[in-house]
Amino acid sequence: MPGSDRTPRRPPARRRGLPPAGHEWAPEDVPALARALGLGPLDDHHWKVLSAYREEAVRTGHPVSLERISSITGLDSRELSRLFPGDCEAIVAHLTGIQRPTSDQADPRGGRPPGRTAP
Repeated sequence: MPGSDRTPRRPPARRRGLPPAGHEWAPEDVPALARALGLGPLDDHHWKVLSAYREEAVRTGHPVSLERISSITGLDSRELSRLFPGDCEAIVAHLTGIQRPTSDQADPRGGRPPGRTAP
């Protein structure tokens, strides 16, 4: 059975970017998605990360780096990796319904797409 050995599974490949207009993301679907990826029950720290990731992506209009999420939540990269073992960024993006940044979408220093300046 996939995920039964507690080895997290990689989320399915998706197209890049934010969901299309009208895309419905339902928080009640997240626990089942997390189980399918081999994660245990989600606690308050998981939800803090997921909420921050989704809110920041919607606010800025593009995917968010985990460095930015770490800054927003106060959780360091080690804690983020403990909460979402494996490909942490892909898992968080999948659970929030937002595709993670790729090298052509994000500046590794701050998660901004090339050419985008800070507000």
